[in-house]
Amino acid sequence: PRLGRNDVRNAGQGGYLTGQMLWMLDTCVIAARPEICFVLAGINDLFNDIPPAIVFANQRQIVTRLIAGGIRPVVQSVLFVHDNTALNARIGELNARLREWCAANGIDWLDLNPELADADGLKREYTTDGTHLTEQGLCDLVRAAAELPRQPKHEPLKPERT
Repeated sequence: PRLGRNDVRNAGQGGYLTGQMLWMLDTCVIAARPEICFVLAGINDLFNDIPPAIVFANQRQIVTRLIAGGIRPVVQSVLFVHDNTALNARIGELNARLREWCAANGIDWLDLNPELADADGLKREYTTDGTHLTEQGLCDLVRAAAELPRQPKHEPLKPERT
């Protein structure tokens, strides 16, 4: 396995919106009973002009359902895109809400933007097309994921803080 671990499952589907991810979550992820699920979602929604508030609500539902299914979620920041200031502002808004919510609820947060992005967004050396990661970008993602502690830092969610 790419992470050098057997407790992680890749059930990603290219092009999915967070609403579609919610529809497929039970059959594609929860039924497989992985220990950890890395949630990388939202860029397709934002490209399709879905407001960050809706993407945030969908991500909260995804994470809540993972925890209810006994799966440790690791929420990843939405990566900035190269050279799109308006879209990066919306990405920044979504990431701020996700980061705060994860911190308030003891959920693992993985933010690669400080390493992979600069003032223009995703650095050219890390992207094939301004959005998708190169092999080097994927290697950095894998390295950061592999460095996460083996034990979850969250307890089951209490009444949700928004």
